[in-house]
Amino acid sequence: MRIVPPEPRTNIFLIDDDDDSRDLFAEVLRRAGFAVDSFNSGEEALTQFEATRPAVVLTDISLAGSVDGIETARRIRRLDPYAALIAVTGHSLDDVKRGGMVFDSFLRKPIGLDELVAAVRYLAEEATTQTLPVLTAAHA
Repeated sequence: MRIVPPEPRTNIFLIDDDDDSRDLFAEVLRRAGFAVDSFNSGEEALTQFEATRPAVVLTDISLAGSVDGIETARRIRRLDPYAALIAVTGHSLDDVKRGGMVFDSFLRKPIGLDELVAAVRYLAEEATTQTLPVLTAAHA
């Protein structure tokens, strides 16, 4: 697989409480040319969001702690209506959709690494135009 780095270097927030998944996804995205900030909780990512304003936020839905991935995405969406949000889940996508349709894209575990890079790259490119629509029930 030949990976072409994005231009300019694009910052990604990666939120996953599973160390192995988080480390693997971060490494793959870094090798693809992205700058990756990794967090093991929604709370931790939210404290850094406004200062960093990443191009894409990739979050697991089932995060440990008081703020799960859906609530993390809702709070980010309130801070930045144009934030590009990707849900990662091992559960049914119906569960994610019931969470309020705050995500722009969904990836179901197990995730192909090429699929991961392609989804992040697409949304990062769309985010630079600031016209990324929020997924609604009409798109489901």
